[in-house]
Amino acid sequence: MKKNKLLVTGVAGYIGSTFTHEALKKGYTVVGIDNFCNSDDAIVDNFLQNHADQFEFIELDLQNNVELNSALRQHKNIDCVLHFAALKSVPESEEKFDLYWKNNVEGTKSLLEAIENNEIKNIIFSSSAAIYGEQEIQPINEEAQTKPVSNYALTKLESENNIKDYASNGIINAISLRYFNPVASHEDYVIYEDYTKSNNLMSVILQVAKKKIDALKIYGNDYPTTDGTAERDFIHISDLIDGHFCALDKIGKLENYTEINLGTGVSISVLDMVQTFKKVNKIDFQVEFAARRKGDVSINYAEVDKAREVLGWQSSHNLEKMCKDAWEAIQNDYK
Repeated sequence: MKKNKLLVTGVAGYIGSTFTHEALKKGYTVVGIDNFCNSDDAIVDNFLQNHADQFEFIELDLQNNVELNSALRQHKNIDCVLHFAALKSVPESEEKFDLYWKNNVEGTKSLLEAIENNEIKNIIFSSSAAIYGEQEIQPINEEAQTKPVSNYALTKLESENNIKDYASNGIINAISLRYFNPVASHEDYVIYEDYTKSNNLMSVILQVAKKKIDALKIYGNDYPTTDGTAERDFIHISDLIDGHFCALDKIGKLENYTEINLGTGVSISVLDMVQTFKKVNKIDFQVEFAARRKGDVSINYAEVDKAREVLGWQSSHNLEKMCKDAWEAIQNDYK
């Protein structure tokens, strides 16, 4: 795809802002949307100050279809939508189903309607491997039956299905990228997740390492795995973002709808992640074990053949690099 105009939802979030940072470096024009429900405006201010000729921002909630349609009417010639906007905490989703459904599912429906109304033809969706649930066969390929076990995963699967319906009817071209577990920071160390507001594993490790909390709590040490802790496919955020640019190059050249795993194909236990972080960064902290959390699965890692064959993409960063970049990025922050 030529480097023209992109619409990025969730532009202030971890993945959306990292993608936008790289897109602006590559010469794309970006129209960003966010409602700051789980992010802040600092990164948007950075984009506006440093890329005023390439970046525009619209503060709105995707569920407000009237405002969304009005905004898109003012921004013609959008080549592709990168739809990152979502609430993403598995534990929180178990407590706040209605909030997650409205934000993730109804927001996506509103976006699809606005895309159709404004004749935008391409969308790349930020999906999740959480939709696979507990799978007996590992690694997991894209043909595996989806079995979501959390409300968060359910909202991602429902959003995928809605996007697929639009694509099947020839309204849009769509690629759903099923993320496994993105971690770390863009290697510029400019863009990174606000670890103080996130409860994913790496963020909590950083909170403990920075002495924001006393101990790292690992949920479950009785899983049927090598060391008893859950196993995941952790992927460096820079690799994940590269996958999106590969998808941008391919969208419109594939079937109307396709789903593709973005992972490393390597299964890493929670305990191995913790021990590697300590070793690479020469830091120690207390670790405690607790009962399993509702919505967590024992093992989840990707088969990545389709990404390699269809997108020409594969990951290149190992676990040590992920741990190093996560720590380095926050050394001079204000938090």
